[in-house]
Amino acid sequence: MTKTLPPHSAIRPLAVQDVDAIVEVSDKAFPPDQSATREKVLYRLKACPELCLGLFIRSYDAKDKAKNSDGEDDQLPHPTTSVISEKLVAVILATKMRSDLITKGSMGIPEGPDDEENGHKEDGNTVGVHAVCVDPEYQGKSIGSILMNDYVQRISTNGVASRIALIATDENAPFYEKLGFTNQGKSDCKYPPGVVWNDLYFDLSYN
Repeated sequence: MTKTLPPHSAIRPLAVQDVDAIVEVSDKAFPPDQSATREKVLYRLKACPELCLGLFIRSYDAKDKAKNSDGEDDQLPHPTTSVISEKLVAVILATKMRSDLITKGSMGIPEGPDDEENGHKEDGNTVGVHAVCVDPEYQGKSIGSILMNDYVQRISTNGVASRIALIATDENAPFYEKLGFTNQGKSDCKYPPGVVWNDLYFDLSYN
């Protein structure tokens, strides 16, 4: 079955002005101890917005443009549209890492400019995906898999890194395996306490 997005869907990089919508989707999709804090979301949007992607449902205002470039009326109007609102329904948040697999430090915020352990590392060769979430109202519509496939293609095409890595629970790991990720088994990450994670990765090809 062909996977299609809802009407008026648009995928674009996320920006600082999207922070409230991101936190809202994350809080709806994740348990409280797994949802990213506003502080972490803002850090990632400022450090590497090009690695953070969102899927929006847009509303448009259609108008007819009846004048040509000379200011004279054309015989036929030219329809134009403008976006009047957009609702964020799916999110990917990520940073770059020097490690091959997700670490607790890669999910954190640097304590200062000399912090070599925590946060985004621009010279890293692995994109660490820290959140993939879909608004529960839109789950079950293949939005997550479509957005993730688009994300992998963007990272590969732009040559940003040679690998994408993430962690997932036993329940969610098969979703990523179906998208081509390799499950390396139990992760060393123990955050939050009591949650067991699996390390998954996708090695990119530039052939």
